[in-house]
Amino acid sequence: IYLALLIYSPVSAIFSVIGSLLGSLIALGLDEPYKAIYSGLWGYNSFLTSAAFGGLFVILNQQTLPLTLASVTFTVAVQYILQKLFTQFGLPVFTLPFVITFAVFLGVRKPSGMFIKPDGVTFPEDQRRNYLNSLVRSSSPAQSISD
Repeated sequence: IYLALLIYSPVSAIFSVIGSLLGSLIALGLDEPYKAIYSGLWGYNSFLTSAAFGGLFVILNQQTLPLTLASVTFTVAVQYILQKLFTQFGLPVFTLPFVITFAVFLGVRKPSGMFIKPDGVTFPEDQRRNYLNSLVRSSSPAQSISD
């Protein structure tokens, strides 16, 4: 999965690795069973969350990393709570922590200002280039930022 993601978008791959690692480390701090952590159960939802907020559904800028780290931490907290609740009924949490976090944090996006919402979802590098080109065009119509 990481190789395919690295080919598609190096930025998304880096954020995904960071998110998965952070989610696993937080789970270790919560004293979760090592088997569940090492099998990837605690890194998977964090992987999805960090890929989503690491420049895919928000424009990549200086606010992206803090938003991503906060959303990954929130994902682990939601997973921890749901895990305790669902275990009583013998149910798995699957990607519900990611879905809940995504819905909550998606509300912080705006067309301009903090956590900028992209015009269209492609990949982080393209969205950032398009955003910077739109800024340049609005200030001077003769310039553009190339690849």
